Amino acid sequence: MIQYDYIKESTYSFVLDEKITPTKAKAFITMLIHEIGMELVHLQENVLEPGFDICATIKQSIVYFGYWYEHDYVRLIVSSCKTYESKLIIDSINKFFDVKSKVSCCIAKDCTITKEVKALC
Repeated sequence: MIQYDYIKESTYSFVLDEKITPTKAKAFITMLIHEIGMELVHLQENVLEPGFDICATIKQSIVYFGYWYEHDYVRLIVSSCKTYESKLIIDSINKFFDVKSKVSCCIAKDCTITKEVKALC
């Protein structure tokens, strides 16, 4: 496989048992990026009532964290040209937030970019 000829994108949805702040979410994202062996380049926080989102640019692509206050709902998207284990992300979510509900995982892409481009042409 050609270096950087790969894309994996997965989405995780879950409900928290308590309200969180952008500061706690940024701590989680920073920890997660380290856990999956990626490198943080930039962290952008946007407070968008009724919640907030955080976009973490990583050397390998991007991590998005969206939080809706009124439902304590989180949507986490991890997209990378470097492979990672979805189970490790789920374990990190459960450990950091002590999630009591189910963590839903949907893998949207897990293939070479060459294959993805051919499918679009």
